Amino acid sequence: MKRASIYVMIGSPFAIAGVIYLTEYGWFANMPVAIPLLVTLLAFASLFLSFAFFYMHSPRRKKAMIVLGVIGLLITMLGYIFKLQHWPGANVQTIVGVLIICFSYSPLRFYEKYLRWKGLSLSHRDALYLSISELLGSVFFFLGILFKFMHWPYANFMMTSGALVLGASVLGWNRKFKQEVVQRKQMQDDLHSANDLLAEKNKEITDSINYAKKIQDAYLPPMRVFEHYFQEGFILFQPKDIVSGDFYWFFKEGFAENKASDWVYLAVADCTGHGVPGAIMSVICCNALNDVAVTRAIQSPEKILDETRQLVVRTLKSENGSGRQDGMDISLCRFNYKSGELQFAGAHNPAIVVKAGGAEVIELGADKQPIGFFERAFPFTLKEYQLQKGDTLYLFTDGYADQFGGPKGKKLKFANLQKLLQSMHNIPMQQQKQQLTDAFENWRGNLEQIDDVCVIGVRL
Repeated sequence: MKRASIYVMIGSPFAIAGVIYLTEYGWFANMPVAIPLLVTLLAFASLFLSFAFFYMHSPRRKKAMIVLGVIGLLITMLGYIFKLQHWPGANVQTIVGVLIICFSYSPLRFYEKYLRWKGLSLSHRDALYLSISELLGSVFFFLGILFKFMHWPYANFMMTSGALVLGASVLGWNRKFKQEVVQRKQMQDDLHSANDLLAEKNKEITDSINYAKKIQDAYLPPMRVFEHYFQEGFILFQPKDIVSGDFYWFFKEGFAENKASDWVYLAVADCTGHGVPGAIMSVICCNALNDVAVTRAIQSPEKILDETRQLVVRTLKSENGSGRQDGMDISLCRFNYKSGELQFAGAHNPAIVVKAGGAEVIELGADKQPIGFFERAFPFTLKEYQLQKGDTLYLFTDGYADQFGGPKGKKLKFANLQKLLQSMHNIPMQQQKQQLTDAFENWRGNLEQIDDVCVIGVRL
């Protein structure tokens, strides 16, 4: 269509010149005046319509519309002035000016109006019909004025029909505008009501979750107790949502019986899910851990995990088919902070020890089974290790290593976490926590945190 409009723009002036030339030499002498006149008007109309179509697809369409409107109006006014002064060329100027207004300015004007209303209107078809009717009414009306000015036939008919169509389109726009305003106001009122209701419900849910966080925090051991047991240590705890499926746990042996002991239990657990479901699971699993290790005073880490698994399975009724996918992964240490003896048992979650000086990293592997229902369940295994002064023990869930980020949006992975911990093991523990936090945020960038994060570091 663009190429066709260019051809018409080139060919129409030649057609107009040809009609004028043939008229001057008497070719239309025996024909009605309306025939050469009609041919000339059609040629002009084709010229300006193609011109308008060409600019409809121009990035400077609005500017072209204004320029064409001003040019058409100025030429028409000059033609009228020439007519009053009886100067030659008045008729040609008037015809050209009116045709520019009708077939160049008007199509661009109403195309712009349609595009503007199409995005605002509830019905694209109504906007299109009204734009076309307004365009036709304007063209017929201005052509009728031109015919009247030139004393050509059918002038009154064209002016009357154009005025009627233009008036009908104006009334249609007015009615549509009022209807759209009413409908949009109703939609806005409904939207405001929905937003108010949504905000109220969101506040209720957020308040409930915040209260759930208080309950969950009550199950987590106080940080001051951790700092008392481990003068050199940190806990990085960063839930994905307000509440967490991860939790940390520690307990001093003999505390319930008020007996002196140098053994301390330390654990990091990752329950199924995150947010509210994960928080519920964390309360269930933490209660089970407290019941086994604190109330029943079972000491060996692998026995604690065996008994905790049985209790969690019974609580979730997993033997009956429900809660089969629910449970937790955990790394559990029994740690003598005077002798350096370390006992470890884990369900999926390993632990690592960075030797003093950072030259060696020892991985304490976990059993490939969860604390929960497992068809091929077997007793958990105990791993023992002798820590030396300056060694650093790290426990963590998979949330840190599984975070997507970096330049390619990939997972951080366990190997990179291990290298990071190895590189910072000799700096103060609170600085390690800050560096881990900064590294996590830099890696994540603008991506969403995908899971809860919990990392514990303790130096002998």
